[in-house]
Amino acid sequence: MLEFKEIHVLDRNSEFFGIPTSELMENAGKGAAEAISERNDLKGKKVCILAGKGNNGGDGIVLARYLHKLCKVTLILAYPKDQGSALSLMNLEKVPKKVTMVVTPEIKKVGSIIYESDIVVDALLGIGVSSEPREPIKGIIETLKSIKEGNGGEKPHVVSLDVSTGIGTDTTVRPDLTVTFHETKIGMTHENSGEIVVKDIGVPEMAGTHVGPGEFGYYPKNSITSHKGDNGVVMVVGGGPYVGAPVLASLAALRSGADLVHLFVPRYIYHPATSFSPDLIVHPIGEFEDSDYFATDSVQECIEFSKKCDSVVIGPGLGRHQETWKAVGRFISGVKKPLVVDADALYLLKHRTNVLWHTETILTPHMGEFMRLFELKVQPKNFKDLIKMVQRKAALINTTILLKGRMDIITDGKDMRFNETGHPAMTTGGTGDVLSGILGALLARGMSTFHAARLGAFISGVAGERAATEKSFGLVASDVVEKIPELLVEYVR
Repeated sequence: MLEFKEIHVLDRNSEFFGIPTSELMENAGKGAAEAISERNDLKGKKVCILAGKGNNGGDGIVLARYLHKLCKVTLILAYPKDQGSALSLMNLEKVPKKVTMVVTPEIKKVGSIIYESDIVVDALLGIGVSSEPREPIKGIIETLKSIKEGNGGEKPHVVSLDVSTGIGTDTTVRPDLTVTFHETKIGMTHENSGEIVVKDIGVPEMAGTHVGPGEFGYYPKNSITSHKGDNGVVMVVGGGPYVGAPVLASLAALRSGADLVHLFVPRYIYHPATSFSPDLIVHPIGEFEDSDYFATDSVQECIEFSKKCDSVVIGPGLGRHQETWKAVGRFISGVKKPLVVDADALYLLKHRTNVLWHTETILTPHMGEFMRLFELKVQPKNFKDLIKMVQRKAALINTTILLKGRMDIITDGKDMRFNETGHPAMTTGGTGDVLSGILGALLARGMSTFHAARLGAFISGVAGERAATEKSFGLVASDVVEKIPELLVEYVR
């Protein structure tokens, strides 16, 4: 069964993988016509289609075109004609003249048409709305319910497309039949949906197995009343031997929508870190001016500050000092916020993955880091075996793993997605740090670890592809960072 949000993911990803939404809508209308005609003798019957202004209404409009050859069809648009979705308007132009079209009628007129109909098709809201239906939809539902009850439940025969309008609320259509598309949705039962028929509408397999722009459906948008810090505060702990890595992660977090990023680096590289960007808030850690690694004397200070943040990224440029090995374990054990563990922090977690159990975590290893982290001596011979292994390890430590490779494997131990976006030029140093920063921002904005990993992999990969079209193999990690906002502009709706 699919969550409602996953349907929007599938729609957008279908387009990305080559099947336009217009084709899915056409197949939905055709499939619904088949299901209805298989169960009803339509000769001489009257069918009323109640269409809302979204794509569910568009499915109903396509249905009208297929049914009009078999029976008398009245199409009621519950909205002014010019307010429908682009696809609905496109399909309205194809509706044959033989179909009676009624636009935003008074409720008495709607009731009269429903009363005279043998079959009523509910294509009002679909999965687009989860709250209580508002007028005029609410009045239409109540009118349909009243007429159906007045006829002892016998007439009209009610059919819902995809899901019944208002499902899960007090004001809902109670259909005799629901023609749902691609797969049943969570919450559908015979009690609230009647007979359930699933129709394949041509959603490509990769739309459900691979990440794409549909993952942006989980990206939390800023409220018009929000203030600084409301949309994510990220803490990045890194640096020591390297200063560029934690800075790249921090800048990527900002470009991915975090309001604030606090970068904690050893005191020795504090001034170089501050010189990269005025947008970063840099904090020095360590007792002495020559402190050049993350040590245990800084752990409690960092844990206390993490309480003010929404997510934490640890690892970029951290190094592998023996004292840092101790500090990382203590810090992760004390942090209670969603966490991204990358780079050197992954190396330092060997033998100690148990410290991850207390928090929501994303691990971002490449194959070598994955093998070392879980003390594996032999790499699986084929990709299917590798998938199973990664899934088992994620379930074992209750963590989301984003295994980086030619095809990224993303799993929380239960669900699984793959990412094939990216470019060979992204082997340049720092691109993994950029991914960590993206993930930190998505977690800080409130996404779950699995959804953040899905979307983060896509953002990183496509930003890299776009940077490579301009820089080819001269691409550097900061080029990827600068392409991230393009994706937000294009895909956040």
